[in-house]
Amino acid sequence: MGTVFAAVAEVTGERAAIKVLSAGFHADSGLTDRFSGEIESLRRLRHPNIGRIFGFGEDQEVQFYAMELVEGLSLQEAIDGGRRFTWQE
Repeated sequence: MGTVFAAVAEVTGERAAIKVLSAGFHADSGLTDRFSGEIESLRRLRHPNIGRIFGFGEDQEVQFYAMELVEGLSLQEAIDGGRRFTWQE
């Protein structure tokens, strides 16, 4: 649904993850609504294990948001590496 880029804020030097709605999806109101819902969920969530959202917007009809960049393995990389998770995790 989107592409995520690693970025650095010019003013603060803080690293961020920028998620951009994939090209061509802006014409599908269902997908843009879903992306907007994702943004709204991130705005409301406050938990130490969830990256915080810095901001969001739209440029040339493409929605995006910026959030805290968390270093480490992705969930898929952990699973592919043999990691087993308990139900609590």
